[in-house]
Amino acid sequence: MQAYAAALHEKDRRAQEEGILVLDASQHKGFISACWCDLNDPENPVKCTPGYPGLPDSYNPANLMAPTSLRTVARQDRPGRPSYQYYGRGGLSWGIPYVAGLLAMGWQIRPDLSPEQMKELLFQSAFTNDSGVKIINPKAFIRMVQTAKTDSPHHEPESAPLRN
Repeated sequence: MQAYAAALHEKDRRAQEEGILVLDASQHKGFISACWCDLNDPENPVKCTPGYPGLPDSYNPANLMAPTSLRTVARQDRPGRPSYQYYGRGGLSWGIPYVAGLLAMGWQIRPDLSPEQMKELLFQSAFTNDSGVKIINPKAFIRMVQTAKTDSPHHEPESAPLRN
C-alpha cells in the first residue's frame, strides 16, 4: 500500500508541475467536500446541506461543498433487462465528477485561465451559508469565468453569454 501511495503522490506532483488541476476524492488533501441536495429543490445551492445525511460533521468547512446525493444511474440487473437505480446518498467520488464537469465547461469558455484561477473562481462564485461554508454555485461560476481577467495582457476572452 505504501508503494501505491508513493506512486500516487509522485503522479500528483508531476501533474501539478505540468499545470494540471488534480481533484482528490480524499478529504485529506483535496479541496472538495460533500453536501446533499434538498429533494424539493435540488438545483438550488442555497439548500445544499454540508456533510452527508445523518453525518452532519463529515466535511471540512474550509473546502468547497459539492453535491453527493440524488443520482439516478442506468444499470442492468440481468442480461437484456436494463433499468434505472436511484441513490439518495453517495460518496465524495460523486462530487468530484460534478466539479470536473463544471471546470470543463469553464475551460471551454476560457481555455486561457490557469488551474489556480479556476479554483479561485469556484470559491469566489460559491454560495456562502450562514455558517460560512461555501457551496458550489454552477451558474455563478460560469458567469465569473466569462468575465474573469486573464494573466496574459494580449488575450481577450472569447466567451458567449450565459443562457438559462
